[in-house]
Amino acid sequence: MEKIEAGITAAVRALSPKGFRAAAEAITTTDRTIKVGYLTESIGGKPYTLAAMAKGAGMIEPNMATMLAYGITDLAVDPAFLQTTLKRVVDRTFNAITVDGDQSTNDTVLLMANGTAGNKPISGGKTGAAFAQHLERLFLYLARQIVLDGEGATKCLTITVTGAKTARQAETIARAIGNSQLVKCAFFGGDPNWGRILSAAGAADPRLNPHQVTLAIAGTC
Repeated sequence: MEKIEAGITAAVRALSPKGFRAAAEAITTTDRTIKVGYLTESIGGKPYTLAAMAKGAGMIEPNMATMLAYGITDLAVDPAFLQTTLKRVVDRTFNAITVDGDQSTNDTVLLMANGTAGNKPISGGKTGAAFAQHLERLFLYLARQIVLDGEGATKCLTITVTGAKTARQAETIARAIGNSQLVKCAFFGGDPNWGRILSAAGAADPRLNPHQVTLAIAGTC
C-alpha cells in the first residue's frame, strides 16, 4: 500500500492536459500498443469533445474480462442517463468482442462528464440519442483495437447474425462461432471452412435448421 499511495501522490502532482497518452500507456500490461481515440462533435449547437483510452489484449470475454476503458467528455450529462447509456453502449461494443473466451476479475469501464462545454444537461431525446451514437462509435473503435492487439491474433473478424428469433439467440450463436478453436484455426490459416462455422452455430442452438441458413464469408456466399 505504501508504494501505491506514493504513486498516487506522484501522479496527482503530474496531472496535465498533456498527460492523456501517458496515462493510456501506464495502464497497459501485455498490450503491444496504446489504445486511445477521440472525436469532436456538436450537440444543440454546442461543440464538444469525447475522448477515451483502453487497455486489453488477453483474457478478453465474456463481459469485457481483463480490460479497462476510461472515457471523458466536456458535456453536461444527467448521471442516470449517462449510466443507462454507458451500459447499453458497452453491451454493443466492449461486451461484444472476444479474443480467447477467458476472463479474470479485472474489468472496468468509466465515463466522466465534467460539463465545461456549457450545454444544458443531456437527459434523453434527440440530443441523448446523438450522444449515444457518438459514444458507440468511439467505443467500437477502441473495442476493435483490443481485438487487433489480441495476444497471438493475426485476424480481426466481424460476425453478423441476422434473422434470429431473439437477440439472445443471435448473440449465443455469434459467441459460439467466435470462440470456436476450429473456426479460429481456419481463419488463422486463411481457410474459409464454412462447415466449421455452421457446426459451431448448430452446437450453440440445436433448433437451428441448416436448410434455412445462408452463410457469407467476405461477401462470398
